[in-house]
Amino acid sequence: MSARDVKSSLAHLDPYLREWLPEYMVPAAVVVLEALPLTVNGKVDRRALPVPEWERGGEVFRGPRDAREELLCGLFAEVLGVASVGIDDGFFELGGDSILSIQLVSRARRAGVVLSVRDVFEQQSVAGLVGVADWSGEGRAAGGGVVDEPVGVFAGLPIVSWLAERGGEWRGFNQSQVVRTPAGLSEAALRAGWRAVLEHHDGLRLRVVDAAAVPVGVEVLPAGEVRAGGCLVRVDAAGCAGEGAWRALVEREAVRAREALDPVAGAVVRLVWLDRGPAEWGALVIVAHHLVVDGVSWRVLVRLVWLDRGPAEWGALVIVAHHLVVDGVSWRVLLPDLAEAVTAAAAETAADAGAGSGADAGVVLAPVGTSVRRWSAEVARQARTPERVAELPWWRSVLAERTAVADGDLDPTRDTHGTAGSYAVALPAEVSRVVLTRTAGLFNAGVDDVLLTALALALSRWTARGDGAAGGGGGWVLDLESHGRDEELLPGADLSRTVGWFTSMYPVRVDAGPAAWREVTAGGPVVGAAIKRVKEQLRATPGRGSGFGMLRYLNPETAAALRGQLPPQIGFNYLGRFTTATGEEPTTTAGGGGGGGVDWGVLAAGVAGQCGRTPLGHVLEVNAVAQQDRAGGLVLRATWSWASRLLDGEAVRELAGLWAEALTGIARHTTDPGAGGLTPTDAALTTITQDELDELELELDLDDWENS
Repeated sequence: MSARDVKSSLAHLDPYLREWLPEYMVPAAVVVLEALPLTVNGKVDRRALPVPEWERGGEVFRGPRDAREELLCGLFAEVLGVASVGIDDGFFELGGDSILSIQLVSRARRAGVVLSVRDVFEQQSVAGLVGVADWSGEGRAAGGGVVDEPVGVFAGLPIVSWLAERGGEWRGFNQSQVVRTPAGLSEAALRAGWRAVLEHHDGLRLRVVDAAAVPVGVEVLPAGEVRAGGCLVRVDAAGCAGEGAWRALVEREAVRAREALDPVAGAVVRLVWLDRGPAEWGALVIVAHHLVVDGVSWRVLVRLVWLDRGPAEWGALVIVAHHLVVDGVSWRVLLPDLAEAVTAAAAETAADAGAGSGADAGVVLAPVGTSVRRWSAEVARQARTPERVAELPWWRSVLAERTAVADGDLDPTRDTHGTAGSYAVALPAEVSRVVLTRTAGLFNAGVDDVLLTALALALSRWTARGDGAAGGGGGWVLDLESHGRDEELLPGADLSRTVGWFTSMYPVRVDAGPAAWREVTAGGPVVGAAIKRVKEQLRATPGRGSGFGMLRYLNPETAAALRGQLPPQIGFNYLGRFTTATGEEPTTTAGGGGGGGVDWGVLAAGVAGQCGRTPLGHVLEVNAVAQQDRAGGLVLRATWSWASRLLDGEAVRELAGLWAEALTGIARHTTDPGAGGLTPTDAALTTITQDELDELELELDLDDWENS
């Protein structure tokens, strides 16, 4: 075969394979050899195979060929923070996750292209999405013609009842952000912009009407009934000099805002404006009750505190919101909308100095899709359907036997945020990159699959060495959190721009199988087997876990059966990827040298902390996040928190170290030519075992096609 013939054949090979094979089986690169290297036994010698050419300048890379592909490639690059994207590049292989997929869907819809999160998961590439997207701009109707009335009383989502069930003090349970405000910002523009956001997003006007009920009763108030000015506080920060003084000011005002939250009264968000003067940028500290940033709003569930440093200085806006009204997805909607609304209001004010309180008349924000109330009604309806009730035996079996990490269970009066221990770990940048991108692609897995595999391996090693309770042979029962915005529950639903607490929490049992620790840290084959095993265990969860909360809190008959089960002692949550204005890790305080940031960029997160009397949710909790650094790379960070009455801090720190070692071993494993491969759920072969599939791959060299 001549070189020209080879080149011609390769040009036709890719479209031919894409016509006949599913996306995950199409090779990302093709290497032409005169002959395959063989071992003495006549099998392919994988270690002798040349490394495929991955350079993007090679012939394999395909750029956009028309306006539609160009638009989607641009959206991919924008959401993922990369310079360019080819039409065959996988969204998750580039570092995407489920929360970023929601952002992609939201931005596509703003551009007039209708996609679903499921489309992103199934197609993964621009080449796949361009054919399934709705380019008409008309969208897809939700709920079979049911009218979406966002205002009124309704049963809160399951996560709200979970929070109330813990007991103790939870009125200050919040999320908070500090954002930099531009120099010259006026209080009139800030108030007008916030008023526009408050009236646009129904979830921010939520309040609790019956906290004792199961499910908890909540209400969305009509637009205009929550006074925007009551959420905002301006603090004169012009005389605040020095890093230490600035940090102390931010912390003090954030805590004050947190203490002002009242879900029952409807006080769920507080904005604190640290105003440094009209010619300097400032900072906005946003503290939100978790019910708003991810669920329910009480009359004052948000507080804004503006730290004003004077007309020639930047400032800061501290936003404190009760968790009832916000979640991780909500912040990605709320902050850009606030920046857009305030900027528009400022322009309106400049054009008409007499606009006054009417300065928000020109603020037009992108429409919100499905409301919190409509979504909650559908979740409540599904809780009583035969399909959901049929899941009950599954959930009971998961919770039937628990491997404990501590001898006792939580006491809401003693095991609180005020008595908890905390420890943060960060993986090296290169290990983080491989874990967050290449590993997921090799195993056609999610980042959470990989992180949970490492946790299961670390827990088994930890207990085997006598640290913590003995056991783990039957796996570990954990509570997992997901974003809960599974739009498949309501065909046509669009939650990509809905502010609220939608989180789903559900138990899973993970068992990584037997593994010698030296093989784990060396990145041996046992690592790949563990990832495949855990991945399949998680895939077996019905409905991606959405049904557990329904049956536990929204159906009285099934709730009784689940209430008596022992809850998991371990909680795990992968928050996805976050970026701050400075490219630094979000800290618990915002420094005063924020000049390297950008206006309306996030300076810090979690500044308000939690009330010391708020009960812990688990004996041990792990919250992981992929943080983009100054160089644009990803760093995986995790915060470990625990009930210090029940667990020894030194032991938990050792467990965190073992988790990091396991992840490093996973990263090493990806350099093995035999790493990766399919699992039964990938191939839709429900009757085949993993061993049989592995053998089939060896015989047919399927993984050579997939990984080359």
